[in-house]
Amino acid sequence: MKKETVKATAILKEGTIVEATSGGFKMNFDEPLKSGGTDTAMNPVQGLLCALGSCQALSAYYGAKMYGIELKGFSIDVEGDFDEEGQHGENGVNSGFTDVRITYNFDASNSEEDLKKFVKFIEATCPVGDTIANKVNIGMKAIVRK
Repeated sequence: MKKETVKATAILKEGTIVEATSGGFKMNFDEPLKSGGTDTAMNPVQGLLCALGSCQALSAYYGAKMYGIELKGFSIDVEGDFDEEGQHGENGVNSGFTDVRITYNFDASNSEEDLKKFVKFIEATCPVGDTIANKVNIGMKAIVRK
């Protein structure tokens, strides 16, 4: 088994604006106005859905030839449901998504059956989807005072 460690840093900048960096790239996150943010960037749960869709799109790109799928065009719509009360520490309310639904939009001449098999491949090979669908250990590594 070949393990790779991926690192990211998130810095709370001003108010609710967070600057996240990884691999030399930057993204900003914020919260919507209704949550006390400035609505200048997507919020983290929107970022998670974007990461899932992007990961699956890349899995499609890499697996299309192997499955004989001629992708003339491909997109993914991802939507998720969560209860906002969970983010505010409401007892017994999950703070994350309870349901995530994905629509695969193909511009390909393959049969419905071929596309269904291909979607199974996409779902099986996307690390973001695997991380969301399966229990992953998340815990504190350290507290550092600066």
